[in-house]
Amino acid sequence: MNKAWAILFLAVSHISSLEIGSRYDFICSDGQDIYNAELVLEDRERYFVRLSPVMSQVPIEKKFVTETRLRSAAANKVPRHFMLTTSAGADFPNGRLAGFAAYAPAISFAGNYSLTPKAHAVIRADAEQLSRASAYLRAFSFMGGLIYELPVSFSNLGFYTGLAGGATWLNAKASTLSENTWVPGALGWLRVRYSISARLHFYLDASLRYIYDSDTLLLLPGAMLGIGWMI
Repeated sequence: MNKAWAILFLAVSHISSLEIGSRYDFICSDGQDIYNAELVLEDRERYFVRLSPVMSQVPIEKKFVTETRLRSAAANKVPRHFMLTTSAGADFPNGRLAGFAAYAPAISFAGNYSLTPKAHAVIRADAEQLSRASAYLRAFSFMGGLIYELPVSFSNLGFYTGLAGGATWLNAKASTLSENTWVPGALGWLRVRYSISARLHFYLDASLRYIYDSDTLLLLPGAMLGIGWMI
């Protein structure tokens, strides 16, 4: 009699639907237990789950599932963290700025806040200067955007891509010119990050900066070395 009730209980649990989008532990009779998986689809015979945002759906045969455990809201909550970064390097002018200076020393300060385990909001401030003799062009950029961790890693190395947009204040001065103006700006970058510890990181950025100019397209490639501290 007890065995009959157990069989009936398992049959009902297999028929009853779980909540799409929730995360579960699937305890299986064949020993292939799956933990903290997001349910994306269910039919009469299988559950389809995703173990991470970058993985495709994985089917689980219902006939092997003996128990499902709903993960609590606390277990599903994305761990939040804030990271401060600072870096220094140079941009390399082109277009009509190419003859003005060979490179522009640059510095950057930024704050990153995790939105998901892989995606982070970023706010950054950048400054750079092109100079020749007594003439110079200074650019101060203030931007917001996103940085995303790519699904590739080697030991302590992580790989990222980022995109930000905002405004750039240009301060130009020459013997016959003195001008201050705000223009749109954008920045895209690829990052290689080396983790010293869970909180301390070094990174190398290869970037492409856009500064609006009505006469020519200004795209400045650049490179920066930096350090980040998670708080």
